[in-house]
Amino acid sequence: MRAVFDLAMSCAASAWATDLLPDLIVNPARLQDFTYSKSIIPGRIYMRFSNGTANVGLGPLFLYPDAPTGGGQLVKQRIFMSQGGFRDRDAGIFIYHPTHNHFHFGAWAQYSIRAVLPGDAVGPVLRQGAKTSFCLLDSSRYLGPVPVLGNVSSTRTFTTCGDESQGISVGWEDVYSRSLPDQWIDITGLGPGEYWLESVVDPSNRIEEINEDNNVAYFKLVIAPGDLPVPDEIPVGRGLLTSLALVLLLTGTGTLALRARARGIRKL
Repeated sequence: MRAVFDLAMSCAASAWATDLLPDLIVNPARLQDFTYSKSIIPGRIYMRFSNGTANVGLGPLFLYPDAPTGGGQLVKQRIFMSQGGFRDRDAGIFIYHPTHNHFHFGAWAQYSIRAVLPGDAVGPVLRQGAKTSFCLLDSSRYLGPVPVLGNVSSTRTFTTCGDESQGISVGWEDVYSRSLPDQWIDITGLGPGEYWLESVVDPSNRIEEINEDNNVAYFKLVIAPGDLPVPDEIPVGRGLLTSLALVLLLTGTGTLALRARARGIRKL
């Protein structure tokens, strides 16, 4: 009888336990920090902007490396339970970012320029950047308007872009400055007018979280005549080949450096 009682109590405790899932959002205030640049690739105009992704969920976003793969290291997401313990699941890949000189979680964000339709509705994509990888850490406390569901961590937990673990604590956000590589969209040929700058976190839905419908934010971009710089002339000869090499690198075809250095990540 005691064994039956203990089994029943164990099952009841398991039923009461809940997943302390993260909830990822984009902080739209970060998108308002932007500028235009003609210095990335000759002949092209880019919009550079900051981005912030916050965790307003019940538990931390906790990622750690698992088995090696061809382009980096497979990643596990650790989900903690309300009654103690945790469970792990497949979540994506860590890759080495040669420009930033540390490891990133792949396909963390995607940026687009969209048309503004009547009534400020969101229209079709006019320009789009590649899915961007991030080093995930606690950059600063999240102070935005969206309520935080869980207990806000009083200190930074994820502080480095190393090879053991990455993540975002409850009530914190990961901020990427507009000065960093890949924080841009090529807007060459875009004329004056109103546009939506769109930022999506976890565009491939690799992270398990509380709400999958709040992963996007918008900022209305108004380009007036004369706001955009005049692009430089495209160089010829050797300069043209250099520009072509930059295009290949920035559009994701220069992956050999990533594969060559995405090694040696230790399992937690």
